[in-house]
This record gives sequence, C-alpha cells and structure tokens, in this order.
Amino acid sequence: MQNPAATLLALLVASIGAAAPLHADTVVCWGRNAEGQCSSPRNPGTVAGLAGGHYHTTLLRGDGSIICFGQNTHGQCVVPASLPIVQAVSAGQYHNLALTSAGEVRCWGWNLFGQSAVPPNLGICVAIAAGGNHSLALLADGTVRGWGRNDHFEATPPSGLMGVQGISAGYHHSAAVRSSGAVVLWGDNSFGQCLPPIALGPVQRLVSKGFHNVTLRGDGTVACWGQNDFGQCSPPSGLRNVVDIAAGHWHSAALTNAGAIVSWGSNEEGQLNAPPMLGPPRALGAGLYHCFVVLGPADEDGDGVPYADDNCPTFFNPDQADIDMDGIGNACDCDADLFADNLINGADLGIALSQWGMGTGAVADINRDGIVNGADLSILLSSWGACP
Repeated sequence: MQNPAATLLALLVASIGAAAPLHADTVVCWGRNAEGQCSSPRNPGTVAGLAGGHYHTTLLRGDGSIICFGQNTHGQCVVPASLPIVQAVSAGQYHNLALTSAGEVRCWGWNLFGQSAVPPNLGICVAIAAGGNHSLALLADGTVRGWGRNDHFEATPPSGLMGVQGISAGYHHSAAVRSSGAVVLWGDNSFGQCLPPIALGPVQRLVSKGFHNVTLRGDGTVACWGQNDFGQCSPPSGLRNVVDIAAGHWHSAALTNAGAIVSWGSNEEGQLNAPPMLGPPRALGAGLYHCFVVLGPADEDGDGVPYADDNCPTFFNPDQADIDMDGIGNACDCDADLFADNLINGADLGIALSQWGMGTGAVADINRDGIVNGADLSILLSSWGACP
C-alpha cells in the first residue's frame, strides 16, 4: 500500500470559491403575524439591514430609507418624515433606533422610560442597539452610552469600558464586544445572562434578546447562555459553519454558509418552522414570536442551478460534486475538517495518516465508504485551506 504522504504534492489541489455579492430584494417571514409583522411589502427593493421588535419588523433599504410594518400601538412603525439617510437600524420592544450616515442617532416609538429620547451631545456614533425599554449607542471613540429604563442598570455601561466594537441589548441587560473579541455584560442577571461561559473565547458577533445571548465565534460555531426555559440556549449538537445569528425572546436561530436555517427554542407561534427558500438567505432576524430572512436572487452564484436544487447555493459549482453524498456540495462542505478548527491543514492530514486503513466509524473516513484510504485523502487535499 502506497504511503499517502508520498503523494501529497501530486494530489494537492486548492479549492477556491467566490462568494456572490449581497443583493437582496425578497423578505421571507414566518411565525406570528397577528399584528402584520410578517407582512412585508412585495417589492421592498434592496435590503441592507433588518431588525425585529416585539410585534413589528423594521427594514433598511439600500438607499438609506426605512420600511416598518406590524404593530403600531406606540407609533413604532411611523417612520419620521424628516429622517436622513440611514446606515443601520435596531428595534426594541416598542421603539426603533436609526443610525444616520452622519453618525447621528434618531429614535421613535414608545418613550415611557425615555428610551426614544436621544441624550444631548451624544457625539458621533458607529453602532446602535435597542433593548426592551432602553437604548445603547457605540461612540466613535469605542465607548458606550445608554439611556431609557435603568431599573437594573442596563443603561449604565461599566465604568472604564473602552475598546468596544459591537453592542447588543436584551430586555433588561446589555452587552458589548471588545476589539479583542471579549464580551462584557451588565444589567439584570436573574437568568445568568450576564455571566458568559468561561470557555467562550473570542466572538465576532453577539445578539441579546429577552433574557439570553447568542454569540457567533470566529470558527463558525455558536454559544448561548442565559434563560433556557424553552431550550433557546441549547443549539443543536454539531452546528457549525454559521455566518449569521438571530434571537427572539424564547427562540434562537442561525444561518449556515450552505444557506440552511437552523433554529431552536420555543415554537409556540411556528417561529421555528422556516419555509422552503427560493433564493439564498443572506441575512437573518427575529422578533418576539417571528423570524425573517432576506433572500438573494434565485441563482445567486450563477452556476445555472436554481437555489432550491443547488447543493452549494452561494458558490459557483455547476457540476454539483458531492463526493461524500451528504447533500452538501464539495464547494460548501467541510467534512475534511477532522481537527474541527475550521481549517483543513496539516493537523487534519495527521489524523488521516494515523487512521490509514481503519474501517467504519473512523473520523478520517470522509466519504463514509468503510475504509480510510486514498479517496479520503483526495477529498482532504482538494479542500485544503479555510473552510468556506
């Protein structure tokens, strides 16, 4: 039997795929729609951002204008006529925040606790987050300001908090992600929502909603903590290759690089029942009892295979090659990541060589044919590099 290491250079083939540009003009929503929060306009145009409140949905168009639909009992869907061009939106329980292209914050909707009253001299802002009844802004200098309801000090960032690159807000708690990827939380901790897991590690995105948090790590895995009465903090085992996350009050959701929508937690209003997608989901959002996605064109990768039939809808793969026959095309697959670090490199090759000739059950039996051999090595080498 030939040693596979001797054929390494001959078999090494780089797997390169170009992600399609973001261009989305279809919104699909499921779950509760009693207040019209899932009744998106038929042609919203290019959608650049999205946010879910308790019973309303807010969309940011590519031209900087806003569409809001759903419950309007507190004026949360009455977008100010004088609103300038907007670059980001966030939705709280019954209020909205908008970040203008000039770095100014605008608010509308319920203001019982002052959550819609922007503090004077706020300064230039780069990010916003609307909580249950409080609001946060990330300033250009990396500090955070809060206003609105403050019973649990959710609107009072910790003293000395600096170097922040992202913010989020739950019902009575707030969160920040530092430039290092470290997470800082403050406010109500009745469900442990302000105590991140010890082994959390650096995160690239954090979403707080209700009384829990969902984070996306740099390796494409998800971590959750806080209230878990409905399993909203228990993501499915093996969930990986995640590119976007969302959270309602009692449910959570993730979007994978293969276009799959995975959700967990309460399904009281059908918010976990994602319908079939006719285009690639490019962004994910959630409200109290609903979920929604923005879809790209039906054949966004331009490979001639419609999204619904494409085994890798975001990468050009007209041959639809799927060597391990798991329903995920080779261009999107990461089955060769034996070391589970989101990279296919020497660590994975070492595992394959150490299991050479082993049978069913071996992790290096990538194509699941009952033996670790040259076929598995070929898959590994052709996928060399970062997972898609």
